[in-house]
Amino acid sequence: MGKFLPIALAVLLLFGCSRKPEKPVAVVSKIAVTYEQENLLVQKTFTGSDKMHQILNRLRLLGQRFTPECNPEELPGRGSAITLTRSDGTQQIWRTKGGRFILQAPGPWQQVESERVGLLESLIRTLPGDGPDMVVPILQGSG
Repeated sequence: MGKFLPIALAVLLLFGCSRKPEKPVAVVSKIAVTYEQENLLVQKTFTGSDKMHQILNRLRLLGQRFTPECNPEELPGRGSAITLTRSDGTQQIWRTKGGRFILQAPGPWQQVESERVGLLESLIRTLPGDGPDMVVPILQGSG
């Protein structure tokens, strides 16, 4: 056993301490939110970690999801889009509709508890953006 100890130490020193460089973890660096409010289209941008953390927590707390019995795209009602941009440039888009439906693109619409979607909607509408909001009138169709 004494003969193998120096060999084991040499192998450990040569190979045991070397690690492959880990791939950097992409973190959310910006959240853009767009929603309709009184014939206006409002866009806010969040870059502060505290505000982004609040939004991400609301997305995580949506709870159990179900397949809806109807197509939310065909329903009237307001909706919102939440675009998460990561530090590596990739994006993830979430959409809400009708106060009870959520879609994580490119997936299907899912139904969740309206209270949880309401909390998310309330947060993104009342939380001040990190910069000026962009507000554009929604043009009504003429036919």
